[in-house]
Amino acid sequence: MGCLHDFKRTYKTLADTTLHLMKKVPEGKEDWKPPTGEFMTMGQLLYHQGDCQMFLKKIFEGTMRELDKNFMEYMANHPSASKEEAIKRFKEEHEKVMEYLDNMTEKEFLNKKYYFWTVDDEPMPFIAFNVIEHNASHKYQLFMYLKLMGLPGIDSFALGGEDTAPREQVLEMYAKAHEAYEKKHSVKA
Repeated sequence: MGCLHDFKRTYKTLADTTLHLMKKVPEGKEDWKPPTGEFMTMGQLLYHQGDCQMFLKKIFEGTMRELDKNFMEYMANHPSASKEEAIKRFKEEHEKVMEYLDNMTEKEFLNKKYYFWTVDDEPMPFIAFNVIEHNASHKYQLFMYLKLMGLPGIDSFALGGEDTAPREQVLEMYAKAHEAYEKKHSVKA
């Protein structure tokens, strides 16, 4: 299909699994953070999940450089949000990014350059890898916060958004996928 298709697919999956974890945050825990060290509060981290979406939108709009000029000040005074506010913002920002991606051609994705914290503008494939890494880092940070809070059921199934179905059903799905793969590839050999 192409790089744009693959990026959109990866970006959507990452957004879906991040939202899944955001919904697991207990109400009223905006001020919680790990007990030692310098960390964002849960509310700041939840808000920053929306930033992760907003940053890519700003890159597409050509306005990221303006935010970047005051980025350290922005992060030093990082906003906080309740779970509901953060989820709403995340969804809104994600939808705007997907609109940009849906209106982009493969050629534009591969060749158009944007400002991205570097001296020269960068092509979208370079930006895409960095965006996925940044968004995934904060998803894993949220996952660790939930684990440190001692919440039950925060495991690799929750991380992948696969904890809504009974574990046996998920494992059966994996077994069937492996079986289908083996069948398909043993015929080719």
